[in-house]
Amino acid sequence: MLLTTIEEIEACLPTSKWDDADSLLGLVEEEEEAHVVPILGHKLYEHIAERYSALTGELGDISATNAALTAEDVTDEIRLIRLCQRIQLYMALANNAGMLTVSFNAGGGLNVASAGSYDAADKEQVARFVRDALGKAHRNTDALLTLLERDAQRNEPQFAEMWRESRYFYLQGGLLITTAEKMQQYVDIKDSRERFIAMVPDLKYCQSAYIETEIGRELCDAFVRCASDNSVIPTYQPAEGETITEAELQARNGEIRGTWIEALDRLRTALAHYTVYENEKTRRDNSLTNAEMSRARAISFIREHQEAFVPYILSSPLYVKPSEPTPERGRSQREGYRVQAMFTLPYGLHRK
Repeated sequence: MLLTTIEEIEACLPTSKWDDADSLLGLVEEEEEAHVVPILGHKLYEHIAERYSALTGELGDISATNAALTAEDVTDEIRLIRLCQRIQLYMALANNAGMLTVSFNAGGGLNVASAGSYDAADKEQVARFVRDALGKAHRNTDALLTLLERDAQRNEPQFAEMWRESRYFYLQGGLLITTAEKMQQYVDIKDSRERFIAMVPDLKYCQSAYIETEIGRELCDAFVRCASDNSVIPTYQPAEGETITEAELQARNGEIRGTWIEALDRLRTALAHYTVYENEKTRRDNSLTNAEMSRARAISFIREHQEAFVPYILSSPLYVKPSEPTPERGRSQREGYRVQAMFTLPYGLHRK
């Protein structure tokens, strides 16, 4: 477990006093398994649990109230453990408020727990406590995910390799929108990493159902890779015998890259709105309208610039094979055809 001492509990609940922590540990452990372990993944959780045991053995407790800990002592490991402690404790309190206010024993059955020297909280205060505890649990979840994300983006990350196995890993492969920061550019998710992870199944479904079916799998996969691999973008190939300077070649390749980036942005906009449509029932009508408009704009753009997406677009339902140029007729032939057409008109039409 990542929370075992009274000091750690009281650091998160400054108005609460406990004789011992045993009465809460079972509930806290349950929420640790339900919320903290999935976020960290088993490898990172086991590593942090070992480090927690070593740190508490050395320091007694690692709570913010431990005066022996200096600012230099508070490492990313300690920050991570503290965030985990808050999540599991606040979740335990919010999800078990009823059990904490009612006791059960063999002699008296169900009993309301006595408040002792305190006034008992009324229903409204209990409801507010539960709401505040849930809010703090979710805020600390986002703080934990942000800490892990920033670590993963460093040159020498501390937790990334262990965290990568978790479904909460910040970078979601195979999608047009891979991170919470990128999603925030298209729809307002309040910069919530937790909310973005919750939307990933809908993102995958919407990309498959609304984007890939329209533009083709090969082109969709190319756009997915384009976000991290510029080599996917085709380069301009001069026609046989075409004379082109290096500056002109660079300019045309720049135009192609710009076309890909613009198309990717439009597809991401459509995907984000379709995902909101699937994810938020109360906003479905507006989100569906925005999504369909965004997809139509993206498809129109790709069709207008289809030459920039060869060879990936060749298997796409959007691809239109260029028509073969029609040989130009000679002038005498064209004039002769028109004269002949005039002589074939019925006589009655001339009289009219």
